[in-house]
Amino acid sequence: MIEVHVIDDAAGRSAAAEKYGFSADSIVLAASENGDEVGFVALKMRYSPEEAAVDITGMTCDDADYGEMLVRAAVSYGERRGAESCYAVPDAWGDESDVRCTAMKRAGLRLNDGVMSVPVCNVVHMCRSCAETGK
Repeated sequence: MIEVHVIDDAAGRSAAAEKYGFSADSIVLAASENGDEVGFVALKMRYSPEEAAVDITGMTCDDADYGEMLVRAAVSYGERRGAESCYAVPDAWGDESDVRCTAMKRAGLRLNDGVMSVPVCNVVHMCRSCAETGK
């Protein structure tokens, strides 16, 4: 079974940041399958008067399927904290031949003027009942 979870402990975040070049103040989500780590995504929440957003600042995965799952988890994490949009910095997705780029595109992010982005509502859909009750 595949599981995606937030790395809560500071030592775990620090180790992932150091190993994969993520910013030390990133929120890091890890994907594991049968106890083995299969990928990580680093993100930051950004709040401004114009918009709340989740910024994907780094990702590592060997497979686009795992990568897509990590991107969707990052967007969902942001959505639960009020994000309206998701952006990915260029270092997070590499180039067109990179598996991370494929994963981002599968999750719905599109490249415009050198920035990959997607409205959160295009990735995370809440059922009417949950939307009405604020869950």
